[in-house]
Amino acid sequence: MRWDEIDRKKRTWLIPAEKSKNKKPHLVYLSDLANNILDECYKNSTHEDSPWIFPSINSPEKHITDAAINKAIYRQFTPEKDNPGEGKQTVQAEKHFPFKGVEKFTPHDLRRTAASHMTGLGIPRLVVSKILNHVENSVTAIYDRHTYEKEKQQALETWSSKLKALIQPDKIF
Repeated sequence: MRWDEIDRKKRTWLIPAEKSKNKKPHLVYLSDLANNILDECYKNSTHEDSPWIFPSINSPEKHITDAAINKAIYRQFTPEKDNPGEGKQTVQAEKHFPFKGVEKFTPHDLRRTAASHMTGLGIPRLVVSKILNHVENSVTAIYDRHTYEKEKQQALETWSSKLKALIQPDKIF
């Protein structure tokens, strides 16, 4: 995610075709919660000259990698020795992971979880599919040229409200 892909006035993120899973540009609406996170990223950026919202800690020209994100999550669920000499072990998840009782997950699981919860909130599967940037191959999809931007925006606001209720962002930000 690059800063030049974000339009703060329109509250959107335009994922370019070359970075998109289906090789088509994808417009993502940014809710208040998403914008709050971007504000925090900007305030806490250690690389002010980086084009990346999540720059590599080693190099501002590069972004944080998928492997680094996977490793950071994995470490939250993996026992580590505090002091190898004493053999004392603590579970990293209990020390630092704020969501006790959460089963081990991967970043991709978050997509599935969001999609499942959105449909559970009554958001139509077609709209969720559009949010996920999935390509439809049905005959109807060939004729339906509607962008679903308004529906995606409403769905993401609904999802944002659900997340706010769950995580209480006033305690985070």
